[in-house]
Amino acid sequence: MRVNKYGGSSVSAYMNFYFIGGSFHHHRERSGIMPVIARFYGMVIKMYFRQSEHNPPHIHAIYGECVGVIDIRTGEMLEGDLSKRALKMVQEWVKQHENDLIKIWETQKFVELPPLE
Repeated sequence: MRVNKYGGSSVSAYMNFYFIGGSFHHHRERSGIMPVIARFYGMVIKMYFRQSEHNPPHIHAIYGECVGVIDIRTGEMLEGDLSKRALKMVQEWVKQHENDLIKIWETQKFVELPPLE
């Protein structure tokens, strides 16, 4: 386990659990609540699909044992322990797909997006 700057730790994404920002999260992929929107360079990008998801609009990026919550509009990492290199890749991808990501957030309709080009 790795301790992040917020005092939490992340657990392997393969286990579908992570602890971040003082909260324990479960990737509930089987129920369709947090589907994979994109995959590239070992990075997995997900977004919660539920009405109660809080603002600002954001995605969840998982890279190995590291996770990050990234603001779609600003590219800022709101929570997490992604390396600078991984964060830059996610930010570049978010910039390429910002309009699509906002549309997905607002409509709550799943769309798989292309990987980082």
